[in-house]
Amino acid sequence: MYKCYLKFFLIFIFFIGFFIVADVSRASFEEESGLVDAGEAAYGAVPTLKAGSPFTIITIIIQIVLGFLGIVFFGLMIYGGYIYMMARGNEQEVEKAITIIRNAIIGLIVVVLAYAISLFVISNFGGFADTPTGIDPSGGGVD
Repeated sequence: MYKCYLKFFLIFIFFIGFFIVADVSRASFEEESGLVDAGEAAYGAVPTLKAGSPFTIITIIIQIVLGFLGIVFFGLMIYGGYIYMMARGNEQEVEKAITIIRNAIIGLIVVVLAYAISLFVISNFGGFADTPTGIDPSGGGVD
């Protein structure tokens, strides 16, 4: 049983590290490429949330929680696939694996829909800059 927890922990650490590195590299690419400046020059400033506002805090919390849940359900899909491959014809193990995969897919769909709905509600009903259009008149950027 200890080996199972150790494997899960190592896989979890790997995925967390992967997403942290991907986020850092994306941020450095955005800064160095000049695409943000070109987009702002062509289309104007992007709507930004005011730092410290309740909507900003709620948005960050929702993104963190749903992102973590997405990682958990993705890990469950990998675990179910592993059990399915290692079942070796054992019907009980195959059924267990299929149940895990099915539940993980349903959970992943729920998480994606919750993220989409929360993003829609936050972006349409609250928290943007105090201008009528929601665009920061100072030229964009995070406050």
